Amino acid sequence: MIGSLASTPDRIAQMLADVDNGFARRRPSPEEWCVVEVVVHLSDVEPRYRARLKRIASEDTPQVPAIWPRPMSDPLPLLPEALASFRDERAKTVAFLSALVPEAWERPAHHATLGATTMRKQMQGLVAHDEDHLNQIVQTMELVGS
Repeated sequence: MIGSLASTPDRIAQMLADVDNGFARRRPSPEEWCVVEVVVHLSDVEPRYRARLKRIASEDTPQVPAIWPRPMSDPLPLLPEALASFRDERAKTVAFLSALVPEAWERPAHHATLGATTMRKQMQGLVAHDEDHLNQIVQTMELVGS
């Protein structure tokens, strides 16, 4: 799982290598995110998710909150800046996870909306979150490119 998490910034960078900032700011519809907003969201969520993981690693069955998207800042950063921010935040998460002892993966917690969980389940959730947003980027690019 750590390898999957570590690879996400590079996967996004490869997907967006030929995308200019104008294209990256085009929304498929007024209520859907543009590519830059997806990357900003990933960067914004990462330190909050890492804080949750740190609590699970250090506290006995902590109550951990759900993490909801926050409103986007205005103006949005440029795509390279958004990606660099996500890359930096994800590197911190990967470093934290890489330092954990194997037993830490089974540490329990209670999630505000999901109920009983473990570090491993939270990590699986973060991998799934990445995959959802990677797919969202692909779909967004297809929709705004037509």
